Amino acid sequence: MATRNHLRAAVWLVLLTASSAFIPGCSFDIVATAPVPDGDDEAPRRVTVTVRFRNLAVSEAVDVGLYVSNEVLEEIPEDLFSDENRITASIGVAGTGIIEPLDGDVIELDCSENLVIGIDGGSFLDNETGEARGMGTVRWLREGPLALCGGEITFVYLPDSAGFRTTVIVDGR
Repeated sequence: MATRNHLRAAVWLVLLTASSAFIPGCSFDIVATAPVPDGDDEAPRRVTVTVRFRNLAVSEAVDVGLYVSNEVLEEIPEDLFSDENRITASIGVAGTGIIEPLDGDVIELDCSENLVIGIDGGSFLDNETGEARGMGTVRWLREGPLALCGGEITFVYLPDSAGFRTTVIVDGR
């Protein structure tokens, strides 16, 4: 059982990485970990996903720019990045979606077979003035190929030599 789960995770990671070359405007910077074997492939899956945010910038706060949908979307990611799918409640300072420098937060989200989670890259803001400093990398993930339900996703916001970027760590359970 464990070997089959690890093989399945490895195959999906290879397919996702290879397919990113064929999806315009989409690139992957994902670290996937193998699912924890539970001994039963037919066990019911959890109906939530844990989403973590880590801001590794020293002097910039980040507006995480989280968008979530459990509905069938016609055009992904275009239909995902709409005001009705944006979530700020329960994230960051006073539910604003803003994470202070060198800080983080976590949220549990409902999960379904149609789940799509994305970030608009995150807006990096001067922590003192709120002035925009730059954007991270747009990222989005779908439940289907990644088996997100029951697992954890971590969005990491960090400065780099070109400005700012956002990476994703997917930890399937």
